[in-house]
Amino acid sequence: MRKSIIACLLFGSVLFVGCSTALEDEIKPDLNTSIENSEEINYAQNFHLLPDEVLVNFPGLYPEGIAFDPWKGKFYISSVRKGVISSVDFDGNIETLTGEGDLISTAGVKFQPFQKRIIACNGDVGVSEFSSPSTIGTLAEVGVLKAHKNYQLDFFDLSGLSGGPQFINDLTYDWFGNIYITDSFSPVIYKVDRRGNEGILTENEAFLGNPGGFGLNGIAWNIGGFLIVSNYDQGKLLKVSLRNPSDVQEIAIDADIASPDGLLFLDRNTLLMVGNALSPAVTGPTGVYKLKTRDNWKSAQVVDFMPVPDNFPTTLTRVYNQVYVLYGEIDKLLTGAPEVQSYTIKKVKF
Repeated sequence: MRKSIIACLLFGSVLFVGCSTALEDEIKPDLNTSIENSEEINYAQNFHLLPDEVLVNFPGLYPEGIAFDPWKGKFYISSVRKGVISSVDFDGNIETLTGEGDLISTAGVKFQPFQKRIIACNGDVGVSEFSSPSTIGTLAEVGVLKAHKNYQLDFFDLSGLSGGPQFINDLTYDWFGNIYITDSFSPVIYKVDRRGNEGILTENEAFLGNPGGFGLNGIAWNIGGFLIVSNYDQGKLLKVSLRNPSDVQEIAIDADIASPDGLLFLDRNTLLMVGNALSPAVTGPTGVYKLKTRDNWKSAQVVDFMPVPDNFPTTLTRVYNQVYVLYGEIDKLLTGAPEVQSYTIKKVKF
């Protein structure tokens, strides 16, 4: 009997360690699974054929968020100006998945592969074709598109939870199905648990931006049981414990960075960060930063950098064994420049 118990414990330990190692990497599809159209290139099996860039021709779209669906082999992008969520294939063919006016202004977007659904921030910063006094600075919803149900649209409503102005900017999720959402106008992080209960995870003065500016922006979940969020105006990355959400610590970075936008973990000790330049108080160069830590994100070192001098990058997504960054050109929209006609999804190369 004792031998049986020991054998079971050993088997359970091996199983747990194996699961932990596998789950530590971002969820990846079965590489033997072909994409929907068998006549197309199977990029899941031919990484070297992934394009260096994808051009998205859609005048006035201004996409801010990007995600990738490994099952369909397509990107999903948001739209600050038109509000729509669209899919884009590797050839740049675009399909709008939501109706006109269903969403006001969409920012961060993620794809949850186990649930096969798209989640996106829906708010109103006042630059949408559908902006109105009743929604500017008050609308705060997480739109949910079920990819396996003809992109049926549902919502989690966070409006009014902060007690102040709201613009939900980005979101992430953990293995357990919980969703975490940043707010650029109020110093809070929201949580929607796996049962759909909406609430505030934590509130902290470290999340504040400049008056009239942007506070929290990007967010990423780490297997170690914490979030990393970016304070855009302050040019800082912050570590937020999920065991004690009031424990918020600034990460000491060894180099000047641009205003931090989208975040993506490559592993528990390696983070990619998009930096751009709307905040005058932040002076680092625009581009994609690769950061590493040796002390569990008390501090971080910039170990590589991909400059983006002529565009405005916003967010990142993993595509099989590669990473792509979105050039959403949001600065052109916010500064009143002529309407942008096309946008680029660029492979990250250091």
